[in-house]
Amino acid sequence: MNGIRKVITRRRGACEPCKARKTRCDGGNPCMHCRRKDSPCIYSQGPASARSICTPSRLSPALSLFERDPDLPLQHSISPQGWMETIAPGSLDLCCWELPDVSCNPCPDWSADGSVLGGPSESETSTATLPPPYGDPSAASLNHEQGGDKTFSIHMLQMEFQTRHVTSGFDIPALFSSPPLLDGDHPCREKVKRAAKLLDCQIVGDEKASYLLPEGQKQSLGPMLDSEPRISSYIQACFETPCAGVNMFLTMEGAQECVDAVLTSDCSDRATVVVAYAVLALGCYLVSIHSSIKSAVGGMSRATGYFRRALSESNYLTMDNATVRAFQGILIMIIFADKSGHHTKPRLITLGVQFVQDLALHSSRRLRQLCTEADERLLKNAFWHLYAIEKADAVDRGRSSMMCDKFTDYSPSVEFQNHDEARLTLQCFYGRVCDRVIDSLYSQAALRAPRVDMCRQIEDAYCLVQSWLGILQTYNNSLNYSSGRSSFLQEHMESETHLSSYFLTFLIHGKWLQLAQQGLAPEEREAYERSEARCLAAARSVLEQCSQHSHVQMLANIFRSLPKIAACILVIIGQSCDRLDEERMYLHMASGFYSRLAIFMPVQLGLLMELTNESA
Repeated sequence: MNGIRKVITRRRGACEPCKARKTRCDGGNPCMHCRRKDSPCIYSQGPASARSICTPSRLSPALSLFERDPDLPLQHSISPQGWMETIAPGSLDLCCWELPDVSCNPCPDWSADGSVLGGPSESETSTATLPPPYGDPSAASLNHEQGGDKTFSIHMLQMEFQTRHVTSGFDIPALFSSPPLLDGDHPCREKVKRAAKLLDCQIVGDEKASYLLPEGQKQSLGPMLDSEPRISSYIQACFETPCAGVNMFLTMEGAQECVDAVLTSDCSDRATVVVAYAVLALGCYLVSIHSSIKSAVGGMSRATGYFRRALSESNYLTMDNATVRAFQGILIMIIFADKSGHHTKPRLITLGVQFVQDLALHSSRRLRQLCTEADERLLKNAFWHLYAIEKADAVDRGRSSMMCDKFTDYSPSVEFQNHDEARLTLQCFYGRVCDRVIDSLYSQAALRAPRVDMCRQIEDAYCLVQSWLGILQTYNNSLNYSSGRSSFLQEHMESETHLSSYFLTFLIHGKWLQLAQQGLAPEEREAYERSEARCLAAARSVLEQCSQHSHVQMLANIFRSLPKIAACILVIIGQSCDRLDEERMYLHMASGFYSRLAIFMPVQLGLLMELTNESA
């Protein structure tokens, strides 16, 4: 069957992504990949360089990564030389950026469309390396042969969500607290143990408020809304702040209706109340962080009050009566928790995934049953918003991901209308990168890989991150080229991109630390030291970047724990006596960052200050 599929898909006229996927494609009428009904397939026309952005096979990411000064900050090594200089948002396509499956192919050869050249097809490799449903031939066959408007059972989707076989203990604290690091014979042994203890502590936020508000507190929020003079500005901020993205899955008119319903009457629809207070919480937060420091402190307190009310009402939402409006409200709450660092984010993400399953939002046919044609696009974007946030949260917290796009029959990049949707595609692409890193290094299949293959997969994971950085850099360059100047959104996105790459660098080096517990062969020592140099350079870059953030950037940063992680890593693996002055400088940067952050939210500074004083 695989041989027949190859013959079919390699014929003249098939689009490049369908060739890479070994799926049927007639090049038009419409192509199942780009789903354009009014024109032929855009991927079978024009040169390959105009169809997609990916790493050319001529570019050797490994050389650009290895042949540099290890002390040079990582942001100086991601220039996308040899890549296309500009690209329009309309040509960004998540499916074009097929990543090499480094868990199945330890030495990928990048083709012009981002797929793997010369390797076996997905259906040929998955059965040997991945557990079901990834290795289920019937599921793979169904996925390939169902063209156009595919329909899958919710049972299949739930199986896919729940059977990611990822090993435990791949979070940063566990990886950087191995016995060889803590029990080594060196003069800074106690300081290293203190850094490992800090690494395992939650430094930002210690709020343990109840999800259920007493009735008395609910009553007190009514007058607060009646006397709030900036409600309209809060709603407007949600839809005009590009980093929020609410306008892609909820209309401003819909949000205004929900808020008006809460203001004018005792609204009995829980989903409407959740949307209203979630919008007010997020809008108040966005307005506050762009205000002066004094106004920001008071505004964030009000935003937390709105959010607590939304949390309380969300407890009454049940899966038995899951609605589109309820899902939109939960998603706005997730965005608020993501941006503000609220401790309820994991719980809300789990609730959001449950709504996705119950509403079957992976299916276009189901979407058309749930809503009008105009709202279908909003719900598709809502699905991909949750996908991107859940993937980033999974890798950040060291857990297996609950979401997979394997059974979705639509892409986040169908006919872009604005830069926000292009940015959403890039966020989803980061989710795919996270999955590939975790699957290739910390999955059950990775445990069975020979040691020599695992060492190669670690290097491939670094190359993968560099390739992703190049794609993001190319997109940022295109925005600069079209607008002629750098906007706040572009600067914020570039900052997040670098911080994300530094976090993945820490995670990848953690695999070397696991291998080093069994000892390193002479031929492995060089690669280990290269990885360690990258990790230390990333830690320095994190602290240098975050120490220069304004309070606006600090409060909009989703990686508030990253400076603490970077400081601890510098102490734990940078155990050189001739760099104590440098270590003290970076610890003071971390202390300064969290001291400023403590103006706005609870921060536990005790352990960090003890570590800083011990290094003095």
